[in-house]
Amino acid sequence: MQTSESIDLISAAMSAFTGEVQDVSKSVQGFGYKYGAIDAYLRVARPLLAKNGLALVQAPSAEGDVITVTTLLAHSSGQWFRSALSMAIELKKGMSVAQCAGMVITYARRYALSAMLGMASEDDDAAKDRTKIEVPSADDYMGERETIAACESVAQLADAWKSMSMPARMALNEHKNLRKKALDHAQS
Repeated sequence: MQTSESIDLISAAMSAFTGEVQDVSKSVQGFGYKYGAIDAYLRVARPLLAKNGLALVQAPSAEGDVITVTTLLAHSSGQWFRSALSMAIELKKGMSVAQCAGMVITYARRYALSAMLGMASEDDDAAKDRTKIEVPSADDYMGERETIAACESVAQLADAWKSMSMPARMALNEHKNLRKKALDHAQS
């Protein structure tokens, strides 16, 4: 995955999005299994993306018999995450190359979208029995929190931030912003 140089604002927006988004039901039967349709993912995600200043763009491209879907998650601040997923086209009996390419594009879009947004599909029966999943909090990242507090310069803070995992960044974004503000104030 690639990211813009700074990701503090998009990380905060994704943290808010993740706290509200729901998984989708495996409501489509096909190819011998059930799965969540791409329109179900989008129906759930779009209002929450907009609410949090986020936009999702997925663009397919092809090289030979390989389709690549590039997924861009952009924030109103200009910050972004980008990822690409490539899959080979497999010709199916009774289908044209264009139909097979369309299937691969839809399949790649669904998987790339669910991975980028942290969404899953679930069985209807499993959803009824599901307990609430805890979202990581700053308390789950005490070591990283102490690292932020110990930074003595904005550059040191930036280096420490880049070395942290995405879940840690999402949980500690407010702590990082407060430390940066304190460091900026101390330097002026």
